[in-house]
Amino acid sequence: MPSSMSDSGHPYLKRGTDFRTRFVFLMGILVGLGLLVRLVWIGVHEPPRLPRPPTVAIRFHVQRGEILDRHGVPLAANRGVIHVYRWRMDPSQRILRSLGFRPLPGGKHARELRYWGYVSPEQGHLLRQVKGIRRRPGFVRDVIRERAYAPLIGVVRPMENGQDSGISGLEYLLDTYLRGIPGQEEFFLRTRGGSWELVPVRGRATRPGRPGQPVQLTIDAALQSYAYDRVQTYVDSLQANAGAAVVLNPQTGEILAWVEAPPRPGTYRFLTGPFEPGSVFKLGVYLLAHRKGLDFQQTFQTGRGIWRIQRHTFRDHKPLGRITLWEGFTLSSNIVTARVAFRLGAGNLYRIIRELGFGAPTGVAYPAENPGRVPRPSTWDSLRTASIAIGQGLLVNMLQIPMAYAAIASDGWLRPPRLILAIGDHP
Repeated sequence: MPSSMSDSGHPYLKRGTDFRTRFVFLMGILVGLGLLVRLVWIGVHEPPRLPRPPTVAIRFHVQRGEILDRHGVPLAANRGVIHVYRWRMDPSQRILRSLGFRPLPGGKHARELRYWGYVSPEQGHLLRQVKGIRRRPGFVRDVIRERAYAPLIGVVRPMENGQDSGISGLEYLLDTYLRGIPGQEEFFLRTRGGSWELVPVRGRATRPGRPGQPVQLTIDAALQSYAYDRVQTYVDSLQANAGAAVVLNPQTGEILAWVEAPPRPGTYRFLTGPFEPGSVFKLGVYLLAHRKGLDFQQTFQTGRGIWRIQRHTFRDHKPLGRITLWEGFTLSSNIVTARVAFRLGAGNLYRIIRELGFGAPTGVAYPAENPGRVPRPSTWDSLRTASIAIGQGLLVNMLQIPMAYAAIASDGWLRPPRLILAIGDHP
């Protein structure tokens, strides 16, 4: 046999190649038949797999912590209602509108979730006529005798996410403690019969939420109501723009009553907007006179109750003639007070003013306090010295005045005003 013969022409090699070709062809046919059988099986015995429906989470309200007076009387409490989550729109939405529901602002599923709101348990039967809603027990905030407590307690804004929010007053300041943690439940959003419905997600635990903590104030509810009625009556009788009153314990600094009339919800205008104190400020001058050893029996001539300083006229409420220093204090004489201030000096008067707490924050637990303004003594001339002595030319807030008087009543201890006794179980 010639040595140059090609391997591909060998009869045994050719037979092996044909066998491999047939084997691969046969295996391809078997795999194809297997896939065909699997497809037929799936089509007959297994339902088609649909895309996973969108998931939504609904937060539900927890009870907001109550605000109590010093004796445990509720000042801001919770009223039970039925919260409603409305899905899609249909003709029954007219019922929701008649019950005061409002459209929900845009969000992840704003095209489906249209209305949110609540009704009282007594109105709950009306909801049976509305299709496609979810109902949950919830709470809304009520302030007891609102006008007497409106500046102190403040305002709560209901939130659609299940977590009410304090936006002013103590509701704002203590919101972290009062609001608690809302509960949450997850749902599948799917359609059935052309309308949307919510289906709870199985196997996922519903978060129960945690109620807010109660807050106990130093306020005495009976005294607060009495003080408000007195101030409102006085404002009406004088046809004044506004009036205020503070009652506190000088030994502890605890505020027992704090009212303004007419009220502004969540704002004490005399705390956030300082004012000239007037004659109540004269206390500092006479306290300094006592410290410096002035004789309260020495006399001053006030004449006809008129005294001019730099073309500015100081007047007493009536002619007092010659009176003692003590009478100048008790009769609130502007002329005697200004003359005593000249004798004591601007620097000494400024120091006693600051010692009494004027021009500095009081430390009260209430938002947006304005500490007022006391000019530096280097800017005082004779006119400004006399004006400041009678409570003009400087600004103070409502709490600084009773604090100063309380400091004298408690042997010279200037204590910060206290408004909160306890949060939850913690004093």
